[in-house]
Amino acid sequence: PHHKCRFNCGNYNKRLVCDILLYNGVQAGVSERDRKVSIYWGTCLEISNQQITQYGNSSNNTYNNHNINPIFNGASNYSGNIENINMLYKYNHFPNSKFFLGNKAEFAYIIQKNPAYDSFPHILPRDRDALFKAMRSHPSTCFIAKPPSGSCGNGIKLVTYSDFYYISPNSVVSEYIARPLCIDGFKFDLRVYVLVTSYCPLRAFVAKEGLTRFATESYSSSSANIYSHLTNATLNKKSRHWENGAFKWKMTELIQEVAYRWSNQNNKSNYNGHDGREIQKNAQNQLMDKILSAIAMTLAFVQPTMCPKERKRLLDPCFELYGFDLIFDRNFRPYVLEVNTMPSLNTDEDVDYEVKAPLLAQAFSIAG
Repeated sequence: PHHKCRFNCGNYNKRLVCDILLYNGVQAGVSERDRKVSIYWGTCLEISNQQITQYGNSSNNTYNNHNINPIFNGASNYSGNIENINMLYKYNHFPNSKFFLGNKAEFAYIIQKNPAYDSFPHILPRDRDALFKAMRSHPSTCFIAKPPSGSCGNGIKLVTYSDFYYISPNSVVSEYIARPLCIDGFKFDLRVYVLVTSYCPLRAFVAKEGLTRFATESYSSSSANIYSHLTNATLNKKSRHWENGAFKWKMTELIQEVAYRWSNQNNKSNYNGHDGREIQKNAQNQLMDKILSAIAMTLAFVQPTMCPKERKRLLDPCFELYGFDLIFDRNFRPYVLEVNTMPSLNTDEDVDYEVKAPLLAQAFSIAG
C-alpha cells in the first residue's frame, strides 16, 4: 500500500520545521521508532542516536574512515551505521559535522592545513607558546578568545598580552578585527544560510536571503562594553538598548546599504538617474561575489574532511543547513567567523519568519 511521507523532529529548532512540513502535507511520525518516517530533523546527537536505534552501529561506516586524529575526543565514533540506512530517508546532519565544523578548534585545525588560508587562529593548548610570542611582541593588540564549543556569545573574551594567563586553556584565539565595517557607528555581522546536499561531490546552495545582526552599542575599539563588540542577537537582547525590529535586518537590505556607501566611497561622480542605479547594482554584485567566494573557499577547505573516504552509494541520505557568520572590515573584505551546524530557527521577530520560513521550504524542496 502507498504510504505518505512522514517526519520526526528532535527537541531543537522544531517548531518552524514542523509547521513547514505539516503545511506541505508531510505527516508527523507516530514514534521515534516509526520505520515509515522519511525525514528526521534533530540535533547532531539526536540524528546519531536515531541511526543507531534503528539500524545499529558499525565499525565499517565509510564516513568514519578519515585519516584524522580529531582534537575533540570521540569524534571518530560519533555517527550511526550510514551504510544500512534506507537511502530514501533524509537526515538533516552529516556524520561528524558537529565535531569538525561546529567545534571551533577542529574547524580552525582543518582550514589551517590548506596553504591558501592566510589567517592563523591559535588553538590552545597546542599553540600556547606561539600565542604568547605573538601577544608579547604586540602587547597592545587585541585578540578574541572563544570556547571551542560555545554558542550565543557565551564565553567570548577580548584579551591583550596582559590577560594572557587568564585565557582559558582550551580556547581558540585569533587577532581581533579592530576596524570592522560599521553602519552609523554600529558593528554588524551577516548570517548567511548554506544548504549542503552532498560533500562527494560537493553540492551547496547559498540562500539569497539571510540576516544581519547589529550590536546594540556604538562601536569603539577601546570600549570594554560587550554590547559594542559582539553582535549575537541572543546576547544583545539583554542590552538595555535592545528593541525588536531595530537591530536585525534582512541581508539584502544590508547589502544595498553597504553597496551604496561603497560606491560613494569609490566614485565621486553624480549618482542620480540610470548611471547611479547601475553603479549601485554593480557594487551589490561585487559584495555578493565576495561573500560567495569566502563561503566557497571555506567549503572547499573542509570537503576533504567531510567527504567519506569511500563512496558506495549514488544517493546520500544526509543534508545540512549551515549558518555562516561573516563580518566585513573597512576595506570591504569579508571574513568567515564560524560555521553553525545548528543555526537558530526561532522566529522572535517578523524578519526572522520572513527569512527562515521560505528558507526551510526551499531547503526541503532541494533536499528532496
